[in-house]
Amino acid sequence: MNYLAALLSCTLTSAALAAEPPRLVSFPTADGGTIAADLYGEHGRNGVVLAHGAAFGRDSWHALAADLAAKGFRVLAIDFRGWGKSTPGETKNALFEDVLGAVRYLHANGAARVSVVGGSLGGGAAAEAAARASAGEIDRIVLLSPAPIAAPERVGGDKLVVASEHEPAVDRIKALYEKMPEPKRLVLLPGTAHAQHIFATEQGEPYTIEHAICMHEEDYGILWKHQDLHGGRTEVRRSRRLVVSSIATVGNYEYGFYWYFYLDGSIQLEV
Repeated sequence: MNYLAALLSCTLTSAALAAEPPRLVSFPTADGGTIAADLYGEHGRNGVVLAHGAAFGRDSWHALAADLAAKGFRVLAIDFRGWGKSTPGETKNALFEDVLGAVRYLHANGAARVSVVGGSLGGGAAAEAAARASAGEIDRIVLLSPAPIAAPERVGGDKLVVASEHEPAVDRIKALYEKMPEPKRLVLLPGTAHAQHIFATEQGEPYTIEHAICMHEEDYGILWKHQDLHGGRTEVRRSRRLVVSSIATVGNYEYGFYWYFYLDGSIQLEV
């Protein structure tokens, strides 16, 4: 087991049961939204809600959810409003309502205690939900590189905050952690990975995103240079290009498609 999964398992202790395949469920939120979720380990005594980051969906939690279900948890991996089949309620960005809806769904279906794990955007939503939850609704929370929230001093329950020690947001995350009340614990892992991306480092395990494309920007030499013969001043601007790429396997062959978008408006395709 990788370090991060082991850390989460130790934080969310429960008795072991056999793993079960997930079942797609849905439930309402207090503001009228409808949330789709994968339910793992339906007979577990204690529940866990998994709240994804902006770059992910509920399926990104599959490996961890299956592992937690095998250890005896009832696990609910949600799609936030606007992701997948989930629809928003009265307030488009009230993601904490989705987390609270998931927590209440698990309690209503027999979970004795419910914890929440959230990554980045999902971490902020989980913390906000813990700040607004009624007493006893949320037992503990695990926040992976959480997004900012308005009142961290109101976040209740046991709190574990996990981040990478060199990720760009680490100072903000540590400041957020400092404002949270006890009991709490901060774990900084080696590297620069943010939130769920930690699972793809040596602190986690690789995952596959199917039907995906790669997008990145890269330097492409000099865009233009000009020397003013009268004033003696020289101006140079670097060129950048946006690269959108994908690889398709057809039979026994792999085809790489690379689209290049340049600052001068030209477009190039390389296969």
